[in-house]
Amino acid sequence: MRSRVKTGFIAWLFLAAQGCEGNLPARHATDAEPPQVSPAIPTIAEPPVSVSPELPPEFDPLPLRIGAAKAKDLLTGLALTDDELGKLADPTAFAALADAWMGTPQFDQVMLQFFADVFQQRPFSYQDMKDYALGFSMYAYITNNEAPKLKVALEEMFARTALGIVQEGRSFTEVATTTRFKLNVPLMASLLFLDTNRRFDDGGYAEQDFSVLKKFPNFRFVGTKNLDLAGVSTPIPFEDTINPNHPNFTHWYDTNPNAFDPYWACPDNPANYCKTGAAGVEDSFQALFGRFLDGTDQISHFSKEDWATWKWVTIRKAAPSETPTFFLSVPAFRTTSEIVVETPRVGFFSTPAFFAHWPTNATNSFRVTTNQALIVGIGHSLTDTKIVPAVRESASESEHVKPGSPCYGCHQTMDPIRDMLRHDFAGTGMPRPGSAAVVGDGVFAFAGSTPVTGRGVETLGKAIAEHPDFAKSWAQKLCVWANANPCVEDDPEFLRVVEVFRASNHNFKVLLRELLTSPLSTFASRTRSSDRNGVAMHVAQRETFCQRMSLRTNRNVDLCDLHTAFGEYDTNGHPQTVYTQGIPQTDYARGVTVAAVPEDPGILFQPSVTRMCAHLAEHLVDAGDEFGAEGDRFWVTSDVPKALDEFVTLVMGVPKSDPLFAELRAPLAVHHEKALALAIELPHNTVAKQALRSTFIVACSSPLAASNGL
Repeated sequence: MRSRVKTGFIAWLFLAAQGCEGNLPARHATDAEPPQVSPAIPTIAEPPVSVSPELPPEFDPLPLRIGAAKAKDLLTGLALTDDELGKLADPTAFAALADAWMGTPQFDQVMLQFFADVFQQRPFSYQDMKDYALGFSMYAYITNNEAPKLKVALEEMFARTALGIVQEGRSFTEVATTTRFKLNVPLMASLLFLDTNRRFDDGGYAEQDFSVLKKFPNFRFVGTKNLDLAGVSTPIPFEDTINPNHPNFTHWYDTNPNAFDPYWACPDNPANYCKTGAAGVEDSFQALFGRFLDGTDQISHFSKEDWATWKWVTIRKAAPSETPTFFLSVPAFRTTSEIVVETPRVGFFSTPAFFAHWPTNATNSFRVTTNQALIVGIGHSLTDTKIVPAVRESASESEHVKPGSPCYGCHQTMDPIRDMLRHDFAGTGMPRPGSAAVVGDGVFAFAGSTPVTGRGVETLGKAIAEHPDFAKSWAQKLCVWANANPCVEDDPEFLRVVEVFRASNHNFKVLLRELLTSPLSTFASRTRSSDRNGVAMHVAQRETFCQRMSLRTNRNVDLCDLHTAFGEYDTNGHPQTVYTQGIPQTDYARGVTVAAVPEDPGILFQPSVTRMCAHLAEHLVDAGDEFGAEGDRFWVTSDVPKALDEFVTLVMGVPKSDPLFAELRAPLAVHHEKALALAIELPHNTVAKQALRSTFIVACSSPLAASNGL
């Protein structure tokens, strides 16, 4: 067996250096039969596996319990239990266990993170959010406490949508065609603001096409202290500000007692400040979040419930004579399940987050964005055709597409596809003005697909969903997720999994079950992929490691503070920027079809894991209730035996009935005793705490806790 594990040896050396005796024992037990396919799911015959002559014919199968522990960790972030280990005596129970794991709340949390990454909805900067997700001018920006919430909501919008499709058992091809999205109230307002915020390819405003300005020709933003003749300020109810029939329509009450820039003074009332046209629309949108023209942060008009409540919302394209939904109709958003827009939103590739992650410009004109959509949807890039652009990115449009140039062949395929996106969206990622429509049909003919002709994002979504490589692409994404390597595409077992997924009407839970219980992931039996790639077990990624620790300790917060949004917990921003820098994260590079999932620990990996574990120890070991609500799991010095047990069962993921449990617990106990002895010079009331925290750090930074699949 060609193993790719290196992190285990490095991490266990750290354990030994802390005073623990012995090396990491090999995990061996009575070999179980490979997992069987559920009889309810169609299968295809498996041809015999041929082994390349340059590869060794020997194969050392892993016990099924290792594959089951890996599957549960990937699906839920949780450790295998004694009861589940007992059920694996019958290998046919593995599939049922996987189905049960996919019914847990932890599965939802894991999939939200997976989908946000695999649909390439993150990461993007606040500047990208401003320029490409929201399309603000240089003067406009949400910079107050609501900005992190909006950024996280934008990142999670399609992840929650994809999870909803999975939970409803719908065809996973809908990720490319759906017009139903999981939204919260601030996102509904944001998408409607974007629908009216129309831009040309060069970024210029197309005010003549703003639906809000068409409906309200005199629309303007008015910031006011609402002074009466005696100089007394009277608050304006939000309901009046957003009511087109009220005299105070678009008058926003300003709680700032300081003077404002007189440059923006209203001509009809110098005590107020105004903006008209597109700028007035932008400022009204900002005011929803409590951000005013004078630079002050005021009261947001979105409640905590508005941010936390997600529901299905259909984004419907308006009929020719229909007026789009007004973006300031916040109270109505709390009860409606439909919003009406001029420019459709379809699938994962037309979300504001996708445009922010893969922005375009007037020269590139959606070629990058389209190529990334092909990578996500069908696993193909224009680089698959070996046509590598040789013209610099800053070159003019004519230089890019000139016949005979190095780029011309690529553009012959790409440009008819990207025109489907350009039909609806301009080069800024904003909805395209009707006065700047792209004339002519686009054509999708790529990587063996039947040509699809049409206009707009609806046609592009349909072409992706119906592409013959859709099922294979998503099976490969799971191979990379599980093993840090793609499966061998002519592997009969891989082809079987793909066909079962396709035959299930692209039920994503079926794909998860079939692949994670397959020897492609468990290595319980030989496959062509294991012959070629070896048995792959890779270092834990930043998001995986942090989420695993949070879920296994039953914390209701993100212990690593990677995605803080609501201000309910605060670690001063240090964990992400300091503690986790050396822990790699999954990366989806431009133009690359396979995610970069580092397999081996770099020079900073183990020190970063150790620092992160030391930080977690402060939260989890003798931490009291200051870091979590009553009922959250934490370990206390008054019950050291229980803590040591759970350092093995929860942190390292080895149940008590596993023969390895005793071999792992013993060196932890030795370390704890030695740490107590070494800590005698510490203040008396911290000796026990520091010794137990040190022992937690050893378990947390061990190879079993800091890798995937070991």
